[in-house]
Amino acid sequence: MRWSAVLLLAATVSSALAQGPEVTAKAAILIDADTGTVLFEKNAHTRRQPASTTKMMTGLLALEKIPAGTMITAPGDIEKIGESSLHLRPGEQLTREDALYALLLRSANDMAHTLAVHIAGSDAAFARMMNERAKAIGCKNTSFKNPHGLPNDQHQTTAYDLALIAKEAMKNEWFKRIVSTQKWFVMRSNNQKDLLVESTNKLLWEDAFVEGVKTGYTRAAGRCFVGSRNEGNLRLISVVLGSEDWAEDTRTLFNWGYNQVELRARYSKGDIVGKVPIDGASVENANVQVSGDFAMFSPASAPPAEIIFTEQTAPVAAGTLAGKLRFVGTTGEIAEYPLVFAEDIPAKPLILTLAGNWRTWAAMGVMGLCFAAFRGRRRPQRRVSRLHAR
Repeated sequence: MRWSAVLLLAATVSSALAQGPEVTAKAAILIDADTGTVLFEKNAHTRRQPASTTKMMTGLLALEKIPAGTMITAPGDIEKIGESSLHLRPGEQLTREDALYALLLRSANDMAHTLAVHIAGSDAAFARMMNERAKAIGCKNTSFKNPHGLPNDQHQTTAYDLALIAKEAMKNEWFKRIVSTQKWFVMRSNNQKDLLVESTNKLLWEDAFVEGVKTGYTRAAGRCFVGSRNEGNLRLISVVLGSEDWAEDTRTLFNWGYNQVELRARYSKGDIVGKVPIDGASVENANVQVSGDFAMFSPASAPPAEIIFTEQTAPVAAGTLAGKLRFVGTTGEIAEYPLVFAEDIPAKPLILTLAGNWRTWAAMGVMGLCFAAFRGRRRPQRRVSRLHAR
């Protein structure tokens, strides 16, 4: 199909999709959990308060820093932590696992503080660890100030960064098991009348493919939710911040992601996607690869992707831009993904370049004929002169 026809069809697809799903959230995003490929975004890089979705990072660090089976003790100031709680008392103990169920299902702020003190000695020190881990994941607009998400004007992140944190956390089997649990009975050394913790994520009860992840609400942040859904070996992660109805917005994102767009291909960093000839190269064709993990999603009615190569002359270094993969994106726009050369491509040695060039051979042939003609005219004259000399 000619690319002009692709552009025309893309415009039709774009109109039909109306630029993606309509959500009430002030910021939202939908990504492929395996590669991080963004399917849809709305103000995804705008900094906002995340409320209790903060606890994803708290839980992930607790799993990474505290050995399984460790007893966690509530600190002396635990009763000062307000809002949602497990009603812990100073000195009360729970296992790491029960602590995490209370943190991620009930969204207990006092448990977030308890874990932070256990790991780092204080909320402030733990927040620094949270920010370091977020940066390592790839978050660029995140600044955590506490482990629970209670209001703080400087405690901010983005929908995109929260999606990256969820993507990382869901790689941890314990984390995934906990956030996909509807209810859990904890073992505690105090308050035996408060043992049941239930997930605040009501989507777990209505959709068997939903795996989590975390709700959040404060007046400053609005209603927030980070979700994960896995159907047909395709896991999508959603984020809505400042939503009028977080559950409905999340349903809208997932329904659109699974029904309106199609996974065309999935690549891992280094996968070869084609070969391209290079002028003056020592090889006939050079391998071209994707530069990172990438999944290509398009509307079901979109045409096939097209690979467009850039003209290159050897030598070419590995990692040099080789072209782009162009396709119709999820909301009908023309999307492009860069492709790079997989290895260094040296230039062909000069002698081989000359030997393989027909112009060189033609020039050499003409020169040879001229030289032969010149010698043919000179030889008779030399013979005559010798005869006269005798």
